Amino acid sequence: MEIAIALFDDDIPVKIDAQIYTSYKASWCKLDDGVAIFSEGRKE
Repeated sequence: MEIAIALFDDDIPVKIDAQIYTSYKASWCKLDDGVAIFSEGRKE
């Protein structure tokens, strides 16, 4: 299941395993090191 993390106002108890659609991220958004990065959708 993929959910936009920006939907939450508080911390949530989940482990982020990928960063998707990063080609559309805001310029101020920082990507986490050590987590898979996909410029478009996740590629299986």
